[in-house]
Amino acid sequence: MLAQWMLDRALDAGVPATWVTADEAYGGDSKIRRWLEDRRIGYVVAVPSSQTIPAVAGTSRADALVAHAPAEAWKRRSCGDGAKGPRMFDWAVAELPAHPDTTPPAGGAACWPVVH
Repeated sequence: MLAQWMLDRALDAGVPATWVTADEAYGGDSKIRRWLEDRRIGYVVAVPSSQTIPAVAGTSRADALVAHAPAEAWKRRSCGDGAKGPRMFDWAVAELPAHPDTTPPAGGAACWPVVH
């Protein structure tokens, strides 16, 4: 995968990075997320609504978790300007349990999926 190859080269060359972002094309790929976790790099990625998310009681689909998010978890934020002005989305964040066989990313961050 091109993004992983580019990040790998940059990190190996000493470019400082503690986290990365990715759209759904990369965020939906569990291999790149796992690779980032193994390199102890935090990430914020978009995932498809059908993405399976680990939870305390097994796994849940991302859209099911979103449906159960409390109203106070949601914040309206801009993700940048578009051709017609600010692109506003509703966002929520929730802490998920870390994989038992991984070390938290740099800074000890937990896994926090951000949904919109």
